[in-house]
Amino acid sequence: MLIDDVKTGVDPLAKLFLWQAPDTLDPFSEAAVRAANPGYDCGFINRHELLRMAADGKRLSSAEASYRNLNLNQRVSPDVPVYRREQTENGDPLKSRPGRWGYRLRPPEADRMAAAVRRAERQGIENLRTNS
Repeated sequence: MLIDDVKTGVDPLAKLFLWQAPDTLDPFSEAAVRAANPGYDCGFINRHELLRMAADGKRLSSAEASYRNLNLNQRVSPDVPVYRREQTENGDPLKSRPGRWGYRLRPPEADRMAAAVRRAERQGIENLRTNS
């Protein structure tokens, strides 16, 4: 990676100018956006759009990695966790949420289709067509 080579000094002729939000800042704060985007205060970057992307990244874990990579110039994993680190640090994230949790193993359509196939097999029907 070119950035790593420049940071380690492998190529002394290569120079790096990298505006990156430090990990110590709240990644969703205006200070982090300002640190990674030198044009933030100059007026040629849409502030409202950047702050909206920060809000989306904070609200949706699926948008966080993209926001951090493209807007804060931070290296992050593209894998999207189901829960954020803050949610799982204090134990089970589901304990603090009210309500019942679970999932269906199969959608209702699969149950109806399986029943139709069983009926067709009992009746000796070879070609089963469904109305989907």
